[in-house]
Amino acid sequence: MRKATRPSAEALSLYRACLRSARKCPSESKAAEMAIYSRLRFEDARSAPREQAAALLSEGWREVEEMDFYHRAREAKNQHSAPLAECLRAGTGMGGTVGKPRAEPLHAAAPPVAGPSVKATTKRYNPPNTFFRKLFERGDLPIRVKHTGSGIRVDWTKPADKVDLHHFLPVFVSGLREVEEPYMSLAQFGTQDLLAVGGDRLLPVVPQLVQPLREALATRDPGIVRRVMLVMQRLVTCGDLVGEALVPFYRQLLPVLSIFKSKHDDLGDAIDYGQRFRRSMGDLVQETLETLELHGGPDAFINLRYCVPSYESVVYTV
Repeated sequence: MRKATRPSAEALSLYRACLRSARKCPSESKAAEMAIYSRLRFEDARSAPREQAAALLSEGWREVEEMDFYHRAREAKNQHSAPLAECLRAGTGMGGTVGKPRAEPLHAAAPPVAGPSVKATTKRYNPPNTFFRKLFERGDLPIRVKHTGSGIRVDWTKPADKVDLHHFLPVFVSGLREVEEPYMSLAQFGTQDLLAVGGDRLLPVVPQLVQPLREALATRDPGIVRRVMLVMQRLVTCGDLVGEALVPFYRQLLPVLSIFKSKHDDLGDAIDYGQRFRRSMGDLVQETLETLELHGGPDAFINLRYCVPSYESVVYTV
């Protein structure tokens, strides 16, 4: 007879693991069977040679892991199984029938949330970062603030007719979208003074004025759009060819005017005493379009009609 040896640490660990698996088993008979099995494995590991004991231990570990997996799967199935009251009994349900039950939504659909209403004439973002403001605060413009009884005016440090239009006129036009004083008044009256003395010198400067005019119109602020339209009317009347030079840029400037063309103040039977201030957007847009056509040459009307389809010519009649 082979003398019994002291069980190894792995054999003891196997025996304890089998006992733990046996305790997890809900059936008492199954627990007793697993306890007996673990005891036999333990005795085999004690009396077997080294190579055979190692094989028994590895086989025992694999069987213990399979038992644990079986117990975990059974517990998960019991937890997620539907109660008996919710199970369908024999002869019930829609199985084998022609019609199909309508699936009800798990959650009621939430009503759509309406965002903020944005109209075509709603003001857009207008950051106070104009090039005009930057140069004025730095002291690089030949102007000073002049306070008068009628408001803020421009005090030129050098004659306006001696100012370089190619450099300074686009800067003043970029300040037309300012809404804070004194920048708003300085840009407005400074632009008017330069246009008054520009004459034919404005012709090569027209392409540089398109971008600042477009940025000012893009704000869709009625006050800013009104100032831009007055500047455009004054610009095309300064020289003979200035209006024709502006025709290729109608597609960049006129879409915003087309939006405000039908904007009129409905006063009913009341009298609008502000007509002398030219505050009616619809009338001012119509006046601006007519001025552009009169001074834009033979190609002005077709380009105006392309950008503003509702415009009727004041030159050509059917």
